[in-house]
Amino acid sequence: MVQHVPKQIRKFLAAF
Repeated sequence: MVQHVPKQIRKFLAAF
């Protein structure tokens, strides 16, 4: 996985 994850993507992943 990509270590550098944009905040928007992290928020999206947080949904899980």
